[in-house]
Amino acid sequence: MNEILIESIIEKINLLEYVRKYVKLDHKNNDDYFGICPFHDEVDGSFSVNNSENLWYCFGCHMGGSIIQFVMKYNRLSFNDTVNKLTNYLDIDISSLPKDSEIIKYLKSKKRKQINKTKYTHEILDMNILNKFEKVNSNNLWSLEESIPLDILNKYNVRFDRNANRLIYPIHDIDNNLINIKGRTLNKNFKELGIRKYTYYYPVGTHDFLFGLNFKKDHLTDEVIVFESAKSVMKMDSFQMHNSVSMETSKMTDWQEKILLKLNIKNVIIAPDKGIKINIIKNNFKRLARFVNLYIMYDFKNVLKDKNSPIDQGVNDFKILYNRKVKL
Repeated sequence: MNEILIESIIEKINLLEYVRKYVKLDHKNNDDYFGICPFHDEVDGSFSVNNSENLWYCFGCHMGGSIIQFVMKYNRLSFNDTVNKLTNYLDIDISSLPKDSEIIKYLKSKKRKQINKTKYTHEILDMNILNKFEKVNSNNLWSLEESIPLDILNKYNVRFDRNANRLIYPIHDIDNNLINIKGRTLNKNFKELGIRKYTYYYPVGTHDFLFGLNFKKDHLTDEVIVFESAKSVMKMDSFQMHNSVSMETSKMTDWQEKILLKLNIKNVIIAPDKGIKINIIKNNFKRLARFVNLYIMYDFKNVLKDKNSPIDQGVNDFKILYNRKVKL
């Protein structure tokens, strides 16, 4: 009878409908819906729900499962409390069920279909898709605010999405294939309007790319500086410093680590945005430190003031932070 109860909960509750009460999900393709993961900090929208399989999975934190696991994680409930919550949701009477651990034993022993956690295969996009967006010019607001020269913006094929009021830039894999387009809103009050600062135009899947690497993979030898955002890479290039790439996130993925290791770069310098605690940064990169000389550029003395990236205030302040980098 307990097995019937669990099956009934999983099969009768539409996971997509339930999750949408708590997470904003956008339809991407077929039965897949993506949104910002509620279980870890991200801007990429790696949290997915497959409507046909009634399962969820996050490509960022690698957690997933059925409605049971979602409610346990989201509401921080025990298994029994989760079952009670969902049976109340379905209006199922469980008063006659024996008060034992058979349900827990069942869930642990039941072999359900697992979501594939292997590397995501990105769709290769036609480069001509960028032509539907306007080319940027020297009067572009973002270019003026961030002091990024027009020739650098053109190098990275930065465009303007007028309909969404976003600057967009292409994401390439290491072989220079176009695999995504990322947008950065130009609305200054985006938080008040509930607009995401960064948006991917296609499913992100596996974070197995480093922004800018397609231009630089043959030029990186002894050292690479890894930023969080593409903007920082562009600004570095504008100062004739071409040994940087961007994770496009605050925490490096396993696949990004593998890319760096395959390049055989001896010295990796992590240049995080301001505000992340040093202990969190060290923990995020301690595995990579086993294989390379890993350094962290950290603003211990508030050199950046109100800015975020180590390159935001120009070359002089960047060099100060660079010279103060610490080895992990």
